[in-house]
Amino acid sequence: MAEWQINPGGVKTVLTAVIGAESEVLPTVSAENVAGVLSALAWGGEWTACVGSAVQGLVTDQQASVDTICQTISAGVTGVSNATLAYEAGQTAMAASFQSEMMASAEDGDFSFFDQYGYQGA
Repeated sequence: MAEWQINPGGVKTVLTAVIGAESEVLPTVSAENVAGVLSALAWGGEWTACVGSAVQGLVTDQQASVDTICQTISAGVTGVSNATLAYEAGQTAMAASFQSEMMASAEDGDFSFFDQYGYQGA
């Protein structure tokens, strides 16, 4: 049987770091920054025009990759956050179920509920 060992506090720490890193990196690839680079290259006129065209081509070519990276980060944070919440909710629900069955077993002596979870007996 698979065993889950999730530390929700640790997950939160990692996700906070990911979100922080994302918020630092994403502004550097903004359209405004690219426009600034292209504008800075304009000083050289025809001497630097080819560089600006190359940079613009590179940015255009890589835009889909940047979008995919951003979407992957967002999807990862969302998925891991929700998986952790589901795990915690499942743990709470499972604990409540086991407590309820424990009380029922104490009353009637029927421990069959626990067999599916590997109950070995006292």
